[in-house]
Amino acid sequence: MARKKLYIATRNHIKKIETIFIQLTSSCNLHCKYCYAYRDESPQKLSSQQVNEILNTLSLRGSSVIIFSGGEPTLDNNLPEYIRTAYNLNHKPGIATNGVFLPESLLEAIVDCGAFIQFSLDTLDHKTFNSLCGLDRLNNILDNINRVLHAGIEPTLSFTVTQINFTDLTSIVEFALSKGITHLHVGNLVNSGRASCYRGLSGVSLYDLWDILYPIQIDYYEYIGIDLVEEFILPLATGVERHIFCAPMEGKGVEVTSSGRVVACGMMSGGWFTYGELNKNRFEKILEKVELNENCLDTSKLVDCQKCEAHFVCGCGCRAIAFINSGNPYGTHPHCNDVRKILTKVRKDMVSGKLDAYINFLKNLPSEKMSNSRYF
Repeated sequence: MARKKLYIATRNHIKKIETIFIQLTSSCNLHCKYCYAYRDESPQKLSSQQVNEILNTLSLRGSSVIIFSGGEPTLDNNLPEYIRTAYNLNHKPGIATNGVFLPESLLEAIVDCGAFIQFSLDTLDHKTFNSLCGLDRLNNILDNINRVLHAGIEPTLSFTVTQINFTDLTSIVEFALSKGITHLHVGNLVNSGRASCYRGLSGVSLYDLWDILYPIQIDYYEYIGIDLVEEFILPLATGVERHIFCAPMEGKGVEVTSSGRVVACGMMSGGWFTYGELNKNRFEKILEKVELNENCLDTSKLVDCQKCEAHFVCGCGCRAIAFINSGNPYGTHPHCNDVRKILTKVRKDMVSGKLDAYINFLKNLPSEKMSNSRYF
């Protein structure tokens, strides 16, 4: 009873869950070397009862962004129904998919509910695709991107950088521009899950990666937003400080794994990062723990970040990468020096006036159109 009183008394201070990833299944129709989600040998899947419990419980607290992921979420035959249920409960549904499989019933649900969809597209070269993903299904992905565009839905694209596909990045940007796709997510490989077995794939410098994309972003800012570039420019251009890197760091986002664990971040597991398990507790009880800010990151403990001038720009960096790199969620992020180099470059170009037109464009862009609000 005491806990319930505490929960009610602090409702106005509780952080509402804004974004939740639901890993429907651990099964996948590819075998990507860089996948962080793959951990278990035996496939696991959330039951329809568990998924509907999550959606209904969240609806009692208002709308949330619901991202169905995996594994590969399109392998769950219930996905079209889940999208419609989420939509009818006033949530904003979305899918993170490799794009290999897109049945007509799923496409219809996406269109009817205005769901967003992100395709992983890490190369346009068939040999490279086969090397990264275990088999060549590139044509399937390209066909399904065209189907989604033809249906009137603009997808986002996601590119995971590795040593194998690093040089393919500009061709992906050109592809997006040719298709009228205005949002591209670019992320460095995180050595978690299956990717931990292929550590040689990582090692691409954040600055080198950013330096390739930066001039492209400046030239084509009216047509595409590349989050890796804009997440460093927006705070400087708008004067809005960024104190945290992602929603899970602040307790505003969680992930439900295909085994039923509710975690702060899907790239980190165990102990401190786990809120509860659906096979032991109802989701409502687990959500109370999340909303009361238990297990949230205490950014005051990030001593190096508190001293750093780049703190308000990088938001202390991805804590998953810091944790995997050092074994400590409060550890120093491996990209800190690269971030400082990036900011030095941006500030210099701001002073010279090189970014005036671009910054003016960003300041007048609706918040939902900014690249850092479109990715998940």
